[in-house]
Parts: sequence; structure tokens; C-alpha cells
Amino acid sequence: MSEASRTLFSSGWRPSIGWICTIGLALTFVISPVVQWVTGSPGPAVPIDSLLELVIALLGMGALRTFEKLKGKAK
Repeated sequence: MSEASRTLFSSGWRPSIGWICTIGLALTFVISPVVQWVTGSPGPAVPIDSLLELVIALLGMGALRTFEKLKGKAK
């Protein structure tokens, strides 16, 4: 981590979208099934199609940033 951001929740838009995606995926694949198993009623619903589009876009942007750094085009 850089000097400017020493916390787990680093500043900027990319980490915030990453945390939103992480929470959404956890709700969909971990929390909701456990709630349904324990209570018998479905847990919170998350629009998984939109969430996966966002996750894939975020991963693509991360790969692009890594490629730019490896080529020496970015700081």
C-alpha cells in the first residue's frame, strides 16, 4: 500500500466498488443460502446479473492497470 492509504478500505472509487462486489457476492453465495437453510425462507435477493457484470468489468480494469504497469506506461 502507498503512504497515502494505510487502511484496508483504501481511498478511491475502485476499492469501494470492489467492497460492494464482495458484499454482494457474499450475500448471494454464502449468507442467503445459510439463511434459507436455517429459516426455510429465502434470504436477501441480489441482482446477480448486474453484479457479475460489475465484477467482470472491475477485474478487466485491474488487468489493464497491471498490463500498463508491466509495460512501464503507468506510475
